[in-house]
Amino acid sequence: MVAMQAATLLQNTYVIQANGQLNAHEDKLSKKKKKKKKLTGCAQLLMGDTFFNMVVEAEKNAAWAVQEKEERKGRREEQVVAIATWKKHEKRRKERNEEIRGQYRVAVEKWETERNRVKAACQKPAWKKPKMGPIEKGIPRPKIPDTEESEEEEENRGIELDEDMHDN
Repeated sequence: MVAMQAATLLQNTYVIQANGQLNAHEDKLSKKKKKKKKLTGCAQLLMGDTFFNMVVEAEKNAAWAVQEKEERKGRREEQVVAIATWKKHEKRRKERNEEIRGQYRVAVEKWETERNRVKAACQKPAWKKPKMGPIEKGIPRPKIPDTEESEEEEENRGIELDEDMHDN
């Protein structure tokens, strides 16, 4: 009888522990994952200078990443505006070119009727076939600016971070 009570007590303890672990795991999955600092495998001694410097560097990199994201967003918005104005100019250019082509077609039709009339009368045409005037060339589409840093900027950024680490 005592052995059965001991087994029941152990099973009850195990079930309570397993239930707690399952609930904790479900809570962990349901919550949004928080961004944790990655410290490249260094032992996390909370009072050490190297750990502190690594945390400062990680925070600077995170702030730099946020700033870079905002700059990209700004460049993207500028690109959208530039493309919209380019489309307006391109549409106007095409309309002007179509007007030039229309005038040319009308002049050619007049010339052809005159030529056919003169040919029927067995004479030479008085004027030559008209030539189309110059049309406007297309403006190149605005390109996305290069968002990558140059090597010098990356080196300078690395030097600044190293100096900050040595100052602390």
